[in-house]
Amino acid sequence: MSKVKKIFAREILDSRGNPTVEVEILTDDEQSAFASVPSGQTTGSKEAVELRDTDADRYDGMGVLKAIENIDKQILPAVVGLDPLSQQELDQTLLDLDKTEHKSVLGANATLAVSLACCRLASQIKKIPLYQYIQQLLGWEQPFSSPTPMFNIINGGQHADNKLSFQEFMAVPTKPTTFKEKVREGTEIYHRLKKILLSQALNTAVGDEGGFSPNISDNEEAIKLILQAGKVNIALDIAGVGNDEISFWQKLMAQYPIIGIEDPLRDDDWQGWQEMTKTFDGKVLLIGDDIFATNPQLLQQGIKEKVANAVIIKPNQIGTLSETLKFIKIAKDANYVMIVSHRSGETEDTFISDLAVGCGAKYIKAGAPARGERVNKYNRLLRIEEELQR
Repeated sequence: MSKVKKIFAREILDSRGNPTVEVEILTDDEQSAFASVPSGQTTGSKEAVELRDTDADRYDGMGVLKAIENIDKQILPAVVGLDPLSQQELDQTLLDLDKTEHKSVLGANATLAVSLACCRLASQIKKIPLYQYIQQLLGWEQPFSSPTPMFNIINGGQHADNKLSFQEFMAVPTKPTTFKEKVREGTEIYHRLKKILLSQALNTAVGDEGGFSPNISDNEEAIKLILQAGKVNIALDIAGVGNDEISFWQKLMAQYPIIGIEDPLRDDDWQGWQEMTKTFDGKVLLIGDDIFATNPQLLQQGIKEKVANAVIIKPNQIGTLSETLKFIKIAKDANYVMIVSHRSGETEDTFISDLAVGCGAKYIKAGAPARGERVNKYNRLLRIEEELQR
């Protein structure tokens, strides 16, 4: 039986040039695996703590040496000798070591890096694909399928330097074909959109998630530009700064092929969420991100209060894989549509691609079909699809 022997933790850069945590786990029989964690730009109040340094002279206070120190001095001694195949035991060790609701002692960036690396290592020890091992951890037996990508091809809000209030304008392929064809469709629309923007003398620089950030301020204009580029469905991430009037959303949905609205209200407006869910359930995906924060307890509350009908799954919002999988089980049992998501500050780690396939998520958000940290998630899914077809 392999046992954890050593953890090497280091500071690397994410896609915004900010430091983040990467770890490698080494076993006593010389097997190893790595994982790195992303960082969000717009983080809800209910998310686990991303531990940052306070030294303003180093990365303007954005360093993660404290999180790395916690891995070296606290986490490593606690997990040495554990079996990587015991994911629940390892994650519970991290929870017992931290003892806080939001991982404020160790930092969720420290705990998640170790948790995900352990999972990847276990899949290698068992000599099975990561997505298959994730499904085993869930205890499910179902055919594997690829998620439908939600391509964020126009960026706004805090993801771009423009005046669009909506944060993400996503093109969702409509044809029920292979993942490969969906990627092709989304990519072609992305390139056509660039030509349209250039023809109108609009900015084609990209935002944090690879989508264009044209110098416009009208949200409907952004939707129209996407639809001009191709026949697709639209999903929107409002990031909690939207209009809480039901009539506003009714009018918008009547005019455009909108299939999903993420965080249309603040994460503390439970009554508003209830009203929107009652009005639009069965008509559109009302996607809860900040209101649930990949937290099983918050999702259980949402189910009880009939809030939303779809969920965003971001492991770094909660801090361990086991808690993420618990959230996924609750969502599936309640028939919530599952959307596995990246963050705006990403790394080249493709864990979420395997997670999406392993848990049977209907959709994945990995950004535009541009920028290496986004594209590698799609490329991983292309390889998985080909593997499943052999």
